[in-house]
Amino acid sequence: TGFTRISHISNVLEVLLKELHIKPSQLTPSILRTIAAAVDCLGALLEEAPSTPDLIAQTPLILAVDDEPVVLDSFRKILVLAGFSVDTVESGPEALGLVQRHDYDFVFTDLKMPGLNGRQVYERLRE
Repeated sequence: TGFTRISHISNVLEVLLKELHIKPSQLTPSILRTIAAAVDCLGALLEEAPSTPDLIAQTPLILAVDDEPVVLDSFRKILVLAGFSVDTVESGPEALGLVQRHDYDFVFTDLKMPGLNGRQVYERLRE
């Protein structure tokens, strides 16, 4: 993890922000919340970063969780074009199921979803 995750998250955010700059019509409150959460996560990783960088870099596997299919489609297109591997699901329970079967490098989740919301997903992932 360490610097490799920081690098991956930074790259993902860069790609998303560039795409939103080019196509501002894709900007939604859900995407803004997701970006804010990613920035918070990046800050936390920077605080916990090891003193030496990781030496092995690989294509990160990303999970995007949002109850809005148009948001998921946008994330998928942007991230795949940037060379990332991406899985998408529309609910918290689906996300938790995939996380049990795959080792994701990063999970983007909408915080305001019906049922199991993004904060609850995050809390269960941290357990």
